[in-house]
Amino acid sequence: MIRRLLNIVLVAIAIFSMASCKQEPEIWDYIPLDEAYDEAQKLEAGLSGAYYTLGNYRFLGKYAICIGDFAGDLATASASSGHFLGIHRYNVTETQDELSEIWNYGYKVIDRCVRLEQGANALLASKPEVEDEIIAYKVLYQGYALRALSNFYLVNIFALPYRAGAANASPGIVIVKDAPVEAFAQVSRSTVAEVYAHIDECIKKANEYYDKFMDAQGEEPNAFYINKAGLLALEARVALYKGDWATAATCASKALDGRARVNDQTYQEMWRSIALTDEIIFAIAKSEDDNLSANSINTQYGSYGGRISSTVTDLMADTDIRKRMVAPNDDNATVKWLGLSTSAATSNIPIFRTSEMYLITAEAKAQQDDLAGAKTALLFTAQRDASIASEADLPSTKEALLDFIEEERIRELYSEGHRWYDARRTNRPTRYRATGYAWNVSGFCYPIPSSEVNAGFGVEQNANWSKALPALSTKANAVSYPITSLQLERDSVKMGDSIMLVPVVKPFYASEDLTWESGTAAVATVKDGMVKGLTIGKSIITVSTKTGVTASCEITVKDSTTYAITVASGIANGKVSVKPSKAAADDIVKLTVTPADGYRLKEGSLKAYKKDDSSVEVTISKNQFIMPAYAVEVTAQFEAVTPAP
Repeated sequence: MIRRLLNIVLVAIAIFSMASCKQEPEIWDYIPLDEAYDEAQKLEAGLSGAYYTLGNYRFLGKYAICIGDFAGDLATASASSGHFLGIHRYNVTETQDELSEIWNYGYKVIDRCVRLEQGANALLASKPEVEDEIIAYKVLYQGYALRALSNFYLVNIFALPYRAGAANASPGIVIVKDAPVEAFAQVSRSTVAEVYAHIDECIKKANEYYDKFMDAQGEEPNAFYINKAGLLALEARVALYKGDWATAATCASKALDGRARVNDQTYQEMWRSIALTDEIIFAIAKSEDDNLSANSINTQYGSYGGRISSTVTDLMADTDIRKRMVAPNDDNATVKWLGLSTSAATSNIPIFRTSEMYLITAEAKAQQDDLAGAKTALLFTAQRDASIASEADLPSTKEALLDFIEEERIRELYSEGHRWYDARRTNRPTRYRATGYAWNVSGFCYPIPSSEVNAGFGVEQNANWSKALPALSTKANAVSYPITSLQLERDSVKMGDSIMLVPVVKPFYASEDLTWESGTAAVATVKDGMVKGLTIGKSIITVSTKTGVTASCEITVKDSTTYAITVASGIANGKVSVKPSKAAADDIVKLTVTPADGYRLKEGSLKAYKKDDSSVEVTISKNQFIMPAYAVEVTAQFEAVTPAP
């Protein structure tokens, strides 16, 4: 079970193995078990191994992070590549590779940390020199922190979510306490409540040993290791998931001590760098030497065809700098995982960020009815939208503020692995993107890998887990959430053409059947949001719910006749090109001006006129104009560039 470490040494190789499967050893596994952690240097090497295992693509280096978005509604998987498609579509089985790897590598981290703690305690008992004592305390505090983090992800994937005030007696995971689980030992799953109590105890011990580490004059590690800010961030997130608002707010605020807000440019550029910034509290370090290639999150969002869903972009205003980090012309690719210019597969993987701590603070304070404090914390990320300048621009009621925080967590943390876990802890739905129906994921948890269950050492499967799955082609397990508001934006369509109107709904996850109506059906018709222009004119399009929530917009049907745009003959020393060469009234026409070498456009000479009537001028702004209902001719003059004296 759970990475039972078999006491078999073959060519000095310690082989990590579940009773049901065998793992390839890493470089630091090539040490006999009885000698693994009997020296300070070996403890440090083992701690590096624990971090490497944590950051392996099979655990937090990809799989457990990608579940957060591909199993939620913030990312789409590619059917052509097939990578993460089963997770995305919930076409999962008890033999799902990704789930087996998460389980195995999560427990591999835990097993390694337990053994490290045993070795560190043995070293301390020998009354070592100060330098070795510092190493022992560092290993102990970081080992307990990594155990807490690993248990946290495992219980949130393979068990039902924690509910504040409830018994939380449903099956959790297997707890490994003070000694490794030996091969062939019988085990059992603890309850969700017991697992969270164990996580809390690990965090408590991590803090105690951190204090001893610092008292012994240890040096605070950087953000590629869990330091004090990382411990506080971990405690804040766990408290958030438990609904312990006071602890969540306190720890998140303390984690922010001394951290400055990075400017917009640094924020946008940090995703293509492996340097640390004040935005990073704890990140899994990656480098070009890791040779991640096909196993990176970057590749999942790159050549494997994973993309950001419209749920993200629909929640972002055009004035939000984060919207510029999604490329709509590239099927919603994101710059967050573009990687280094020299290694597209390489990016640090942020586990705890400054922005997350502000959002935790905001949510916790709002839940405690401290709306002023919530707004102050929320503004930190909200002002990445230039239209939000002060706390006065944020919602004023608790309910609206919590809705905004939920949306802000999407805008800020998309593709970083939070959404699915957030929806489960808040008991809110996601939109199952294979059908478009809303689905409450809080009643679902993934199956324990069948290899573990079938090994016969006491790990029981999640009962009836498959019955909670959404159905691919029906509304089975779908839920209807009432729409509280609708919004449509006015638009236009040419005669004979069609456009799709997509209403903005509140809350964003709401799902109801909608009724559409055209006020002037002779001008434009509408069916399920698809508007078709019939004749020149205007029509009011209305969408409504069964409960009477409505929205309307005006649709203008335009003449589909196109008119030519030509460039005057005889233009010397440069050229002007137009795109398109034919356009309907109100279309945008763009001009490209290219002077010859040594020449420039003469100021004020770029003009557009009605064809054959230069007295009727068309206004040009920023090298483009709105097409009138007649043919247009464009002209320009170029002059020689006068050399500087």
